[in-house]
Amino acid sequence: MKDRFKRLVLENIKAGIVFNNPGGGTSAVIRVTPERITYRRGKSNFSVKLDALATAYARFSSLTCSTNDLKEFDQSVYSSEHNGHGCNCTFLFSLLHYLGLSSEIKGGGVPGRPFYVNVQ
Repeated sequence: MKDRFKRLVLENIKAGIVFNNPGGGTSAVIRVTPERITYRRGKSNFSVKLDALATAYARFSSLTCSTNDLKEFDQSVYSSEHNGHGCNCTFLFSLLHYLGLSSEIKGGGVPGRPFYVNVQ
């Protein structure tokens, strides 16, 4: 499952693709390598390991996954309080939706109503 996800990313995600963030603004893919994806959100650049995204996809496949779930699952990637970043949550959700691996992003992105997707 992880290998399939990585293959889909490497075949379909290229520099220049822009995702609309559910809370506003955009995330623009800057670079994709077999190891990581780098994207720009606002004036900041973020880099996330492709394996970390694939691991989360495999974990939540066939389930509903919220930003809170991701932060609990791997704080080092998805939680700003633990050397990760919350932007990686909605970036993963946007990536999954673009690849046809999830529903649209739903929720409010606020406490008690986090963003979430149904992962396929």
